Amino acid sequence: MNIEKYLVLNQYLFSLFGVDDFRDLQEKLKDAPVGTNSDGRTYF
Repeated sequence: MNIEKYLVLNQYLFSLFGVDDFRDLQEKLKDAPVGTNSDGRTYF
């Protein structure tokens, strides 16, 4: 039993990124380039 499944804010943030758990979020972000674009926004 993982406590992460019972944290409401945690689940809400995952839903904003369209993932079900932290490992899915890691996979989604691992290929994003590091740094900022010309507008000063990060690529994440």
